[in-house]
Amino acid sequence: MSKTLSDKTSSLSIEAMKPELVSAIENMLQVLNMNQVPSPDSCTALKALFQHYMDALARRLEAETVQECDIQIEFTDVPGEDVKSNDIIADLLQDPDVVEALCMLGLRKIAKTEELPLSEDQNAVLMSKGYVASLKIISDNENTFYFALTSKGWLCFQRSFIVQQLRKRLGYTAILLPEWLAVPQLRWNSIAYKRAIALRDYYISTARARDFLVFSFPENTQLLFGCSADKGSELEYTCAVIGHNTFTHDEQKTLLKVIGAKDVAKVTLICTNEMDGRHVLANLKLSFALKGKVDLIMMEEKYE
Repeated sequence: MSKTLSDKTSSLSIEAMKPELVSAIENMLQVLNMNQVPSPDSCTALKALFQHYMDALARRLEAETVQECDIQIEFTDVPGEDVKSNDIIADLLQDPDVVEALCMLGLRKIAKTEELPLSEDQNAVLMSKGYVASLKIISDNENTFYFALTSKGWLCFQRSFIVQQLRKRLGYTAILLPEWLAVPQLRWNSIAYKRAIALRDYYISTARARDFLVFSFPENTQLLFGCSADKGSELEYTCAVIGHNTFTHDEQKTLLKVIGAKDVAKVTLICTNEMDGRHVLANLKLSFALKGKVDLIMMEEKYE
């Protein structure tokens, strides 16, 4: 089944709320100018109306963020619901080297052919058996290709019996991906794919990290973070800024939690436009202490 992923957004109008909100604010100011105390009900109503307006505004910004994404993704998935676990185990035991490659894809989510520790013949076998597939990114009339796990490939990490047998027979200790890491890229939108590409480019080209992973938290599977094992004992995350409206309201809350976490030493924001990065930092409204935990790194936007 061939799947072309695209984002469709509907217009989220907030104009209808403005007159009511303005009227409520004017009534409140009139009461205050008369040196009177507003009633609790009027305060509660104004607060609720204002929050409703801000939520609608956040949804509009989220829709605009999706509309800013100028790429298309084409990926032919191979379903795995009817695949027997023993068949997968038998395939992988024929060539243990492919298990390492599948682990790498599970951690990075996307990778170029040359990043996988396999020969051309081994890559071809993985594709022919449906564990990986080509991921095509279409941007500005240019096509860029990556490898990614299919639904069948993700079963290697999602079925406990397969994991147990592979670890038992091959001695792999890293084959078991935690649930928060085993989130298929098939659930991403276009913005998430752009974030994954930016994170990969950063770790491969800028940080030159050999071992890194890309992940998300359960509450926001489209907000991706990167982490390198080469950093030693300190926990440092990386997050990609895609445009000045890159984060939804909920994603911004998650990012703030990550920056404020005691066990996180640093969060690096990578972006292709300094103004976008500064805009995101301003919206986060970080305290002086938290600002010291955030770095801003400029990168060239490319798909290669």
